[in-house]
Amino acid sequence: MNSALVRTSIASCTNDNFYDILKRNTQSQL
Repeated sequence: MNSALVRTSIASCTNDNFYDILKRNTQSQL
């Protein structure tokens, strides 16, 4: 998992829903 990419995405969009979707997508890739 690319923590830097996740952090950058969260910094770009502080929307909780966006973070939820991003988190699910990241877990799916694992």
